[in-house]
Amino acid sequence: VNSSSVQFGLGGSIVDTSVTDGGTQEIDSGTATNIVISGGLAAQYVSGGAVTSTTVYDGLQEVDGGTVTSTVVSGAALQFVYGGSVADTTILGGLQLISGGVAPSNVISTTAEQDVYGGTAIGNTLTDNSVQGIFSGGVASATTLAGGAGQYVSSGGVADGTAVSSGGTQFLSGGTATNTTVSGGGIQSIYSGGVATATIIGSAGVEQVYAGGRASGTTVEGGGNVYVNRAGVAVGTIVSSGGAQSISSGGSASATIVFSSGTEYVNSGGLASGTTLSGGNEFVWTGGSALATQVEAGAQFLMGGSATSATVFSGGAQYLISGSVARAPTVSRGGNQYVSSGASTLRTVVSGGGETVLAGGAAL
Repeated sequence: VNSSSVQFGLGGSIVDTSVTDGGTQEIDSGTATNIVISGGLAAQYVSGGAVTSTTVYDGLQEVDGGTVTSTVVSGAALQFVYGGSVADTTILGGLQLISGGVAPSNVISTTAEQDVYGGTAIGNTLTDNSVQGIFSGGVASATTLAGGAGQYVSSGGVADGTAVSSGGTQFLSGGTATNTTVSGGGIQSIYSGGVATATIIGSAGVEQVYAGGRASGTTVEGGGNVYVNRAGVAVGTIVSSGGAQSISSGGSASATIVFSSGTEYVNSGGLASGTTLSGGNEFVWTGGSALATQVEAGAQFLMGGSATSATVFSGGAQYLISGSVARAPTVSRGGNQYVSSGASTLRTVVSGGGETVLAGGAAL
């Protein structure tokens, strides 16, 4: 089919057809199998029926309805999905645009791009520096990112159950991500307006929360890291054994729980409020602040920073290094506070616990 000619599929079966040089194939019903679309003006339009094993080279496949499976889109080719179902597509350097319908189990690789403006992309795999963009009204679920691939979730877009590893990155800028898993060199970056909920950061995974971004209910496993940067917010982070959360200048974290062998770092200008240490440790560096830390087990180390209204329970400890200040702490039975030279504790309430003030330290 070529030179501005048109082939209509209105029923029956079309097999082993080539559409080239401005030709058009329109499938409204019936079946089409092993179709090749090539040349910049060649096109296949699918509004019904079933289309299987189409290969698009530098042409266009537009799907408004029906079922399309096992398409290969390569080079400068385009696949537009406005309705129906498009499954098992392989995008090699081309573009798949989804604004309606359902697109499950597609593979996007070799610097290819998938843009989701509407409808749903399900179970897609992106590798080799390919890109998935999720825009207002678009939903992507169970996406896998690896090999330098990126998922960009803009305002109004939703990503659920994304798995990020091996150099892949999820970027949130006004969009929402839920149940993301990040491991093995993967990164989740949350920018202004972006919200990530129930993320799991595994070994060698990273979550970065930037100005205006928010992470809620993140779980940090062994070897994983969360970085809360200036004007970023983290709420309800759970830090497991071997995991860490670091709060930089202008960043804030609240209601964090740190379990045994987990660590929270509060750097200069950072704020941690309502942290619970359940066997883990909190380090508050010079210029950093901790408010209302509950030390149930493990320890709070003030490394020149300040802590206000900490409560130290049995099995817990608070250590004040030179330059540190603890204001209104409570040391309960079985808990301990240690004040080193050059450090000071103000209005401490010792309720059956122990307080040790070394030479040069002050308890006021």
